[in-house]
Amino acid sequence: MLLEEFINLSNNVTSVDELFELMQLALQAIGINQIVFSLMTNHVALNKPAGHGLLVNYPEDWMKYYAEQGYETLDPVRHAMFAATGPFAWDNLLDKLVLTKRQKTFFGEAADAGLRIGFGIPLRGPRGALAGFGLASNTRDLNFDQNALSYMNLVAQQFYQVYHSLESVAHDDNVVYLSDREREILQWSANGKSREDIGTILGITKNTVDFHLRNIYRKFDTNNITVAVLTALHNGLIQQ
Repeated sequence: MLLEEFINLSNNVTSVDELFELMQLALQAIGINQIVFSLMTNHVALNKPAGHGLLVNYPEDWMKYYAEQGYETLDPVRHAMFAATGPFAWDNLLDKLVLTKRQKTFFGEAADAGLRIGFGIPLRGPRGALAGFGLASNTRDLNFDQNALSYMNLVAQQFYQVYHSLESVAHDDNVVYLSDREREILQWSANGKSREDIGTILGITKNTVDFHLRNIYRKFDTNNITVAVLTALHNGLIQQ
């Protein structure tokens, strides 16, 4: 599948499952037949927590074993995602990093499970969010040059952009919108300021502060300023 074809088709999908199926087809063309997509960090803009293997067609036995062994915390590929500026081959981690005995065993067990050659692709989103792909082939009889690596990276980046758009639409019904003044009041509240203090800082009366707080409480379905502040922080509406 040509990159242009993947872009055109992916821009017209209507579900994440359809997008992932298209991703598999695009990568099969270059010999990648096993894929795992994870959210490495919380995606506040999508109201989604971090999670490993949200979309995956890795061997089921391997995924089960991976979880049982607690490999998520020692997986060198996952660790590399946080520092990498672009796609990388698993073999390069073996060559460049000082790995523990258990991490070296991990790669051997992955190969035995059918993940014989692989790549990591970090994906950086809004508000510091990080996602990533683990891409693998069950054969080593493949030659991946720089063009193939660039193709994988561009396909993954397009996938992430469309994924974000699809999930943003699904999340829109739950999005809370605050006015600039409401954000200011919540931000000062998060900084420990009282209603009287906030009125003085913003040059408005205490009654006006209370008016905005009532609107905030209604939007967050609460009558508690602490709950409102924590909710706003969680959704990235104010900063800590």
